[in-house]
Amino acid sequence: MLAALPFVPPGPARPNSPDRNKAIAQAIVRFRDGDLLHGILPHGPFQNIFELNLVPGFRDALGDPYTARFTTEQGVLTPEVIGSFESKFLILNRISNLITTRSDSYTVYVIVQGFRNAGTPNAQLVVQRRAAYIADRSPVTPRNRVMSVTNVPAN
Repeated sequence: MLAALPFVPPGPARPNSPDRNKAIAQAIVRFRDGDLLHGILPHGPFQNIFELNLVPGFRDALGDPYTARFTTEQGVLTPEVIGSFESKFLILNRISNLITTRSDSYTVYVIVQGFRNAGTPNAQLVVQRRAAYIADRSPVTPRNRVMSVTNVPAN
């Protein structure tokens, strides 16, 4: 059931999160199927999870990612990370491994860290980069051993 997904996590600051999750689920269905009484044309099946960002209100469901303070309760964010990749795609990060547009699709998260003096007691983290990819193995056949990989936009 779409409304059971944790779009908006529960917590003392969000006592109405089940209602908000239900409203987001209804907006997704309305966007997909259309609502001709309200002038909403059907979008049809979603081709990838990023198309959920086209659903009115979807990206704003948790508030403004550039000003809101997030906690680990909402995901992997800390209060210091505002306007980051994670905050801009927070809802997709929360649900991406719970849903797929096809059963052969999944999300891959990569963190690459660079250290100065690696392998010593004085190792210092000097650079860290994060990336996310959508891997789709549906094109793989006995003759084609290559899966499709789509980079998640970082901005």
